[in-house]
Amino acid sequence: MSILTAERLVRLAYNYPNLHNTWYLIATACLTIVNQPQEIPKLYHFALRQQLLNAPADDSILTDKQMLQLAQDSINSANKYLDLTAVGVNLPDLLVYTQNLPLKFKYSRSEDIHATQDTITCRIREVILKSIALGGLPKAINALMILKTVTPASLKAGVIPERNLIVHPGHIPSNSIVSEDVDGTSFEQSTTTDTIDGPISKQSIDTRQIKKDLVRGSKMWNSIYTNKINTRIKQQMLTAYPDLWYFAYHHVYAPLLSYTDILSGKETSMCVVACLIPQDVNPQLKGHLRGALNNGATRKELDEVRNLAFDICDWSGGVNWKGGKEGVAKLLVKLAYSYPELSNTWYLVAIACISQLNLPEDVPIICYFALQQELLQQQLEVQDNSYLLQLAQDCIDSVEKHQNDSNFQLPEIIIKPEYSKYSTPDEARKVQQNIIDQIREVILKISVMIGMPKSINAMAALKSGTPSTFTATTSSAIPHRPSMIRPEATPTPSGTVTPESIDTGLLSHELTRGSDFWNSIYSNKINQRIKSQLLDAYPDLWYYIYHHVYSPLLSFTDILPGKETSFSAIACMIPQDVNPQLKGHLRGALNNGATREEINSVRALVIEICECKGDVTWKQGKESIPQL
Repeated sequence: MSILTAERLVRLAYNYPNLHNTWYLIATACLTIVNQPQEIPKLYHFALRQQLLNAPADDSILTDKQMLQLAQDSINSANKYLDLTAVGVNLPDLLVYTQNLPLKFKYSRSEDIHATQDTITCRIREVILKSIALGGLPKAINALMILKTVTPASLKAGVIPERNLIVHPGHIPSNSIVSEDVDGTSFEQSTTTDTIDGPISKQSIDTRQIKKDLVRGSKMWNSIYTNKINTRIKQQMLTAYPDLWYFAYHHVYAPLLSYTDILSGKETSMCVVACLIPQDVNPQLKGHLRGALNNGATRKELDEVRNLAFDICDWSGGVNWKGGKEGVAKLLVKLAYSYPELSNTWYLVAIACISQLNLPEDVPIICYFALQQELLQQQLEVQDNSYLLQLAQDCIDSVEKHQNDSNFQLPEIIIKPEYSKYSTPDEARKVQQNIIDQIREVILKISVMIGMPKSINAMAALKSGTPSTFTATTSSAIPHRPSMIRPEATPTPSGTVTPESIDTGLLSHELTRGSDFWNSIYSNKINQRIKSQLLDAYPDLWYYIYHHVYSPLLSFTDILPGKETSFSAIACMIPQDVNPQLKGHLRGALNNGATREEINSVRALVIEICECKGDVTWKQGKESIPQL
């Protein structure tokens, strides 16, 4: 189904006069989040032409035949460029004509036209890249990939990223070279490591650039959350899960959102708002609306951002705001026992899925039931279904009571003592602590698949399903992952940062680990091919994925092994209808040690939750979801 018609393109461009120079950024952000990347080429080709024109004097432009024809020509050229790309033709510059248009051109020189179109292209790429933080990697990758297929050759991204790199592979001290011959250069293993981007050592890390990024990220954070709000939200994230805060600061705000050479802080905030509206994540939306004002947006601009996003949501369909649903939690027993291949991981898969589906209120119920169910003797699990159903209901009731009564403390164990497989409370507590740690880690890791807002809400909700004994483990604010900086004072959210305070050895280790994890998912020659595709779409996309997603986040397997990490990724992707990424991660799960039976059980469990929610659809139907 086509969403953007000529009439709708003209409406997006001219119905919101305060967004005359930013409408295409807002629309791109929203289309990416609602998973309609196939519409971006039409918008892009229209923006390449429309942004060359002066602003109209009135709204008669909305029905002007020549402007509607320009929009239709843009739709046609986008489709033509898709066809040309499919047969390997080098894409020419976009035809720009001046006759009979109701608006005058801003430019007369071809150099100025090309420069403007190059800027538009860069800005659209950057919007999609920044949407990773709000809607996850799969949707952003698909949007950038399809944008590449309709981008004229003269406007395509080069091989050099816009952002300065924090690591320079190949920057190896000469005294570490052991030999050079026809087979290549050999290095001392103690000082260098080969990665997917080439050999690195501690000397490869650019500590000055990392410092600049962290300081810039701190300023961006403080510009959005002013006064005491900045430290309060930081503290809330730390107490939910320390690693959540450090990932958000070190790997989202510092390298990604705070980079303003292409999109200003104000434009970034407006695009963030456009990404949040379709997701029904009001706690984050409220904060970023205020943040956009702090970054220079006007109330009129934000009202028009909101209305433009509503337009796209209405046209797309399938965007719902909760007003009642069947509780996924009622399926607790079925989810826990219908998939024997997932007997020890079902709750991780379920929580990943419902976090993507924006059901954070069900996270604590699944968590609390898992804390009890994992203690049960195996024969009871098989023989006494009535007790299991009662246990599930008791868990639901206990969590709801805890949510409504702050004086009520969730007990660690509510199963009957004679039903426990463990002889002492300490043994049971160790098992439960491991479950809590794994659930927190799942929610953190899937933030790159579903976006930070949903993960933050799920992490916050998790606290209401966690007995106080286990929440206390986060109060020290010490993350599971070692910090790459050693803070000393307060200019940034984590303290003073100097180049000397950055742990280059740790970063080198993380990059090596990230490279190994990437290669474990995309084995053989596939790893280099996908890397090249990402680089070709937008170099910053590849470097962000490698440096800030795989290295510090996904490849950390001390709590959640590679296999379970793959399960969580699959559980997030199925509801999103992002089959290209899903296919890759299904194979990646096999490479990480999962069996076909386990993977197909993950698929079946997730589909069951989606059907329970009731409003999850796939463009080509449920049968189109890949399986092994």
